[in-house]
Amino acid sequence: MKPEAFTVPSSIALVSSATRNGDVYTIHVHMHRLAAWAASTAARSSPSCRFDVETGTRIIELGIVDLLTGALSWPEPCKMNEFHHSLRHSVIAAAAACGLSFTHGIAAKLINMYFKVVLITAENCMHPLIAALHPPIDGDMLQAIVRAKVGDQRLWRRLRDVGWTKFSSRDYEEAIAGLRSLLGPDTPLWMAEEYWGGYQGAWKKRPVR
Repeated sequence: MKPEAFTVPSSIALVSSATRNGDVYTIHVHMHRLAAWAASTAARSSPSCRFDVETGTRIIELGIVDLLTGALSWPEPCKMNEFHHSLRHSVIAAAAACGLSFTHGIAAKLINMYFKVVLITAENCMHPLIAALHPPIDGDMLQAIVRAKVGDQRLWRRLRDVGWTKFSSRDYEEAIAGLRSLLGPDTPLWMAEEYWGGYQGAWKKRPVR
């Protein structure tokens, strides 16, 4: 039988179903667990906001998965920023219900890492919605952009000095606008991770901000 064509909403719906039927280990349970672990590990790297993977997974299920299969619909790619704003507020509220205080920077890291792992593949990387997904932003990326002397350096130096874990909604939205300006209008935003060197262990050489 021919597999169904990829769509972002249907992929999230399958993940949502998997979280409710965890007694059956399907590929979607597999994807969700991996993505939740990766997102929680990345978002909890700030010394000011520590939590375990179980709590991070609960926040993802309350603040992202449940919302996307209920009240919030996937947007047109051009509306991704507004959509992301709503998601961040949902994740911040879910974190508060778990006794945690998330900034917009930490909420964004959890969202963006989760989507990166659970949604992006070589086959769908140019899909309009995938291309519009926000990339994870951290101190390593901000420092690399400053070192490369590209884009609006006044902006990037300011954001680096603020630190991603302390980003307000405005800081975060300025960072995404800066990445879009840096890449151009037609380049998928995931390509901003050209400036992320964490896979090389560079993050170990600097404190998380």
